[in-house]
Amino acid sequence: MTRRSSAASASYDLYGSLVRSEIDLGFSAVHDDDSRPVDVRLLEGVCREVPEAVPAGNVVAERFDGPGQRFYTAAESEGDYCFRFHRCFDFWVSGGRSLVHVDWDPSVDLPLAAVYFSGTVMAFLLGLAGRLTLHASAVAPVPVPSVGRSVIAILGDSGAGKTTLAALCAAAGAAFVTDDLLLVDLGGPEPIVVGAANELRLRPEAGWVLEQFPVAPRVRRTPDGRLAIQPSPDHGDAGAGRLRALLVPVLARDEETVELTRVSPVDALFLLARAPRLAGWTDETVLSRQFDAMANLAARVPCFTAKIPWAPQTRRRVGETLLRLVGEATR
Repeated sequence: MTRRSSAASASYDLYGSLVRSEIDLGFSAVHDDDSRPVDVRLLEGVCREVPEAVPAGNVVAERFDGPGQRFYTAAESEGDYCFRFHRCFDFWVSGGRSLVHVDWDPSVDLPLAAVYFSGTVMAFLLGLAGRLTLHASAVAPVPVPSVGRSVIAILGDSGAGKTTLAALCAAAGAAFVTDDLLLVDLGGPEPIVVGAANELRLRPEAGWVLEQFPVAPRVRRTPDGRLAIQPSPDHGDAGAGRLRALLVPVLARDEETVELTRVSPVDALFLLARAPRLAGWTDETVLSRQFDAMANLAARVPCFTAKIPWAPQTRRRVGETLLRLVGEATR
């Protein structure tokens, strides 16, 4: 069991939460002048074997990669939690969910913990706090003076094309809002997107998207081998805005045009239920809150399925068309 030498901390604004981390999370750090309380502190633990066994306590979330192959398990014990990525990481959550220590297995590199924390573990913490998080990327079209800033969410599981579509929309002039995790506030008169990310994480095979930007975005390689691009250097408060539309893409190589179909609130709820950012909740309280929040959202925001031409010769320009069709359908 070993621990690295003391690490310097940096502060990040992740989805409306101020996170102070000893691990480089890859996002742009923010200036922390102590005027704003820190919501979560992420600290390095120790390098040790992370077992395949389920952590002790009451299981509140779990996900399998295949029959009998656990990807992660979260368990609660006396108000604290262990979120285990089996054979990789243990995230120990304490202090009323404000303190997180991460232990890592010798077979993995500690920087990879940033990927797991900023997406899955943050969704876990937000879910415990009663917040609605969706597996989605989002963009904001050029604001219309009479409407103001609005956000389009693109929902889907890994590999559904949501990040690539968000990048194509950004290349067509929309402001990039967030990738992978979308936090929605339902407490006001309109659903509001809260917080943001400053990078899109593309799979290497989607590198062709970079050629669509009029000005080349900043690019870096992430610890899990993806291409992180920053399409909006002046990201600012890109996450602030009402949620204008929900899109569920259907990639089709044999299609030639983008086709939007609006679905009923009942069907929208079904689609939302398939797109939580954290899959596998078993805690009944969290599940009930999540279902109620999704039903609320489905009743208030129009939802569309979007058939997307995905042959190499047609997919490069779908961003502009998609933005135009959503604008026409939600006037």
